[in-house]
Amino acid sequence: MTDEEIMAEAIREAKKGFPLAFPNPLVGCVVVRNGKIIARGHHAFFGGPHAEVNAAKKCSYNLRNASVYVTMEPCSSRAKKTPPCTDLLLSLRPEKVIIGDLDPNPIHNGRGVEILRKSGIKVKIGVLKKECQNLNPAFYKNMKEKLPYIILKMAQSINGKIADNRGNSKWISSEKSREYSHKFLRAACGCIISGVETIIKDDPELTVRNVKIQSQPAVCVIDPNLRTPISARIFKAKRTVYLISLYNAKNKNYPENVSVIRMGKKEDGFQIIDILKTLYEKGIRSVLVEGGGKTHGQFIRSGLFDKIFVFISPMIIGQENAISSVSWTDRFSPKKGLGIAVKPEDIKSLGPDLLLIYGKK
Repeated sequence: MTDEEIMAEAIREAKKGFPLAFPNPLVGCVVVRNGKIIARGHHAFFGGPHAEVNAAKKCSYNLRNASVYVTMEPCSSRAKKTPPCTDLLLSLRPEKVIIGDLDPNPIHNGRGVEILRKSGIKVKIGVLKKECQNLNPAFYKNMKEKLPYIILKMAQSINGKIADNRGNSKWISSEKSREYSHKFLRAACGCIISGVETIIKDDPELTVRNVKIQSQPAVCVIDPNLRTPISARIFKAKRTVYLISLYNAKNKNYPENVSVIRMGKKEDGFQIIDILKTLYEKGIRSVLVEGGGKTHGQFIRSGLFDKIFVFISPMIIGQENAISSVSWTDRFSPKKGLGIAVKPEDIKSLGPDLLLIYGKK
């Protein structure tokens, strides 16, 4: 087997850690001796053993004359929940360590490689580098930009409507689409962002259901005047709920798990970048935006999104005042063309629905 073929196996192994490894990155490891795979391991859950440890355990910690393939540079830090993987490798002395990509954290970037090489262990870097990076887009963005990874999610009719003229929206998407959303979107985010209009009209729980996770994601409601009802279902789960409000908004007797964050706003609303920076400071590393058209529009027109997931149901909602999935004030004009261009990336069939995935262009 080639290095690329074996690293592809490590990538497949890494994906087994989803979603319980969150918020840690997905990492896979494969051990090879005499051209044959003798062990595999992945980071299975947050706070648990790393991929290298799990792989070594499966071959009785015997790495002599073996090559270790790992999708991300072995950790070398002692200021964390688990011992550094470089210590393990130094003690077991594999012949060679092949790494998909360096740790993007500037504090650790290249440090593990240097430790291994100084000890005499051969190291090769960059095998299927892009594919290894694609395992953890949020982690790479966090390290580079110090901002959360942002996914916008919308369920709409084929003519782009998310509700009729009365605000009725249940159910536009199919059961399979909702299952996908819980498993692959909500379960992989640290916070769900919504607008106060959505909370008032739909009273959603905004929880992950029917998927095993470490904890429920936080919720952030863009609510300038603190109109979110005390009885809202978002307060029921054991998690933090952030309410973004104006400085002069009158407070309510909200539950103990509510954190009211006050900030100023401009003519067209809060600055989305200010909200994202605040959430990042509070430890939120990825967000899922599940709002109405205006909330989606604020993020898109600000250029603050990484992926857009559009679930399209085979129906037409034709009322003149039906609600669109994305909208912004008429005062805003895109710099080029009729609208804001995005990059098509994937399409999936989910029962009767289609899922279209877009990235930034």
